Amino acid sequence: MASDVPTVYHIKWWCSSRVVHLSRELGLRPEQLKIEVIDEKKLKEDPDFVKRNPLKVLPYYESGTGFSMVESGAIVQHLLELYDKEHKLHPAPAGAGASPEAIEKRAKFLQWVYYGPASMYHAVLPIFFKCFGVDKDKRDQEALKPLVEKWTNKVITILKAELSDGRKFLLGEEFSAADIIVSYDLMTASFTGEEELLADPVIRSYFERVSARPAYIATYAP
Repeated sequence: MASDVPTVYHIKWWCSSRVVHLSRELGLRPEQLKIEVIDEKKLKEDPDFVKRNPLKVLPYYESGTGFSMVESGAIVQHLLELYDKEHKLHPAPAGAGASPEAIEKRAKFLQWVYYGPASMYHAVLPIFFKCFGVDKDKRDQEALKPLVEKWTNKVITILKAELSDGRKFLLGEEFSAADIIVSYDLMTASFTGEEELLADPVIRSYFERVSARPAYIATYAP
């Protein structure tokens, strides 16, 4: 049954982790956002849940006021608009009359919020599935090679270009929700055991900074 408290449904390691990670960075209380951990059986077979979430996907969010959402980037942006009133984790909307710097920062933030789920996720997931549960010396390296090349061209090259000026995080010196979005896919890459995915020193240093934060550790620690 749906709750009257905003609720995100979550399976650990799944892309609902982006929303859970954000909630921890924001320090949300249970009455602000309830995190309900479920299993795959409930997601796909529970009649009531499937009726409410017919796509059978995560993250799945219920507002507590009668509407629901899917898509991690959209849910992250929605929660930021609700709870990050001081814009600590996202730049304020920048319309006509804003400075060029403010417009660019907001535009870049939106780019990363959508780039993670739309591009990075689809580049890393095929690699993860070919590696998961397979000893490294038994992996099909010929099948992995084009996937790794795609990851390098579509992800590492783009991220490195953004970070090559020495900034600590994607939007500059301050951590933001853009880093939350991107760190999920870097985390997935790290779990493959294929060291070359994160071998670039710029990307490795960036991921080390993001993954050292307490909210990241609380979300992804075994």
